[in-house]
Amino acid sequence: MVEFRDGRLVKRERQYWDITFTEEPEPQSAAAIRGTVEAVQHAVIDATVVRTETDAKLGVYLSGGLDSAVALGVAAAACQAVPEAVTIAFDHSDYDESAVAQQIAGFYGARLHLCKTSPDTLYGASYVRAVWHSERNFYNTLGVAKMHLSAAARAAGLRAVLTGEGSDEIFAGYPAFHLDASLDGALPADAARDVLAGSVVARAPVRHEVLDARWGFTPAWLQPWVAVWRQTQPLLRTNLLKELDGYDPFVAIADAVDATRVSRASRLNAAQYTWAKVMLESQILNWGGDRVDMAHAIESRPVFLDHVLAETAARVPAGLRIRQGTEKWVLREAVGGLLPEFMRAKRKFPLLAPPAFRAPAAMRERDALIERFLTPDTIDAVGICDPARVRAFVDAARLRTATDVANEDDKVINHLVGLHILWDLFVNQSGERPS
Repeated sequence: MVEFRDGRLVKRERQYWDITFTEEPEPQSAAAIRGTVEAVQHAVIDATVVRTETDAKLGVYLSGGLDSAVALGVAAAACQAVPEAVTIAFDHSDYDESAVAQQIAGFYGARLHLCKTSPDTLYGASYVRAVWHSERNFYNTLGVAKMHLSAAARAAGLRAVLTGEGSDEIFAGYPAFHLDASLDGALPADAARDVLAGSVVARAPVRHEVLDARWGFTPAWLQPWVAVWRQTQPLLRTNLLKELDGYDPFVAIADAVDATRVSRASRLNAAQYTWAKVMLESQILNWGGDRVDMAHAIESRPVFLDHVLAETAARVPAGLRIRQGTEKWVLREAVGGLLPEFMRAKRKFPLLAPPAFRAPAAMRERDALIERFLTPDTIDAVGICDPARVRAFVDAARLRTATDVANEDDKVINHLVGLHILWDLFVNQSGERPS
């Protein structure tokens, strides 16, 4: 912040707000539970209604999940005209929820614009353009798909869209939170393991001694990245490995998070807090959100990141956020009457684009990016990775077919390609920059 003091401007940094999840136990009386549910209901409605105020045409990013359905339902009730909706369609059934989005839009009478993606739109020039707008690399082509989604919203005449980001953070919706909250550490029986394992959760439990010491455990959301770091570290150049001797990115993460605010009494609280301090900003609201939305001048309005709603959610005891194995239980109870029947018990499904190995056409498109940006000369010029080790890794990854391993490999390759695209765009500046 900047203050005017003694006739001059003074820059001063301070934290003005942070989220604090309650340590209170789950209430035992039906009246107390009902009061908590009603408080959430009022906060969700207020947060949505205030974000419908606009002079421009308003829309909703509809993912096929609970959160965006809530945003559309409340907005449909609050606005004189039902907002239009835009949704992504993937060409792989394990990842595509556009049919569900169509059902939701139909229930509310919303016009739905379908943004269809395919391997040639998720890779190639679109991939490079998404890196340009994100100014960072990413592990999944969801950011590319979201960039196309913002283009579809713009083509539909929309200028502002309501989104569901933030709900999983404050109401504990992610599968990794379920792992930390459950006694047996198992995913729900109906979870799509082929999509999750090696991607958003680790293939097998992973521990990190510093995180265990600082926070009391290694959160499930960080475990896949611990595994990936151990896999990618050998790809670095020998001289860089020597320079990095003793460096550990997870120590850096732990240093960046105030350990006194990480709950020792509730693993769920600790997992939600650490995720919000790291991944929410650097992924969800970055390459998966605002940067690719602004590629087409679309203002995204995350309903659930309203600070009053966030504070209300933080006062909900952990046992009501995930209750009897149901994630976001209190939110479901609060908004159930606004939702179509088939949505009330629908499990959380992560919004991800299909990894390249899921389709031969996608592999060809990604291979073209590899051949363009992961050449020995480029890798040498960037100076971070060893060309021979990278080539050996990429060749070996093509032969690994188990889905959990391939999910993990896909993340690494995306980061490798993205890193070298960043160098080409912003350092080498070898060609025309994307618009």
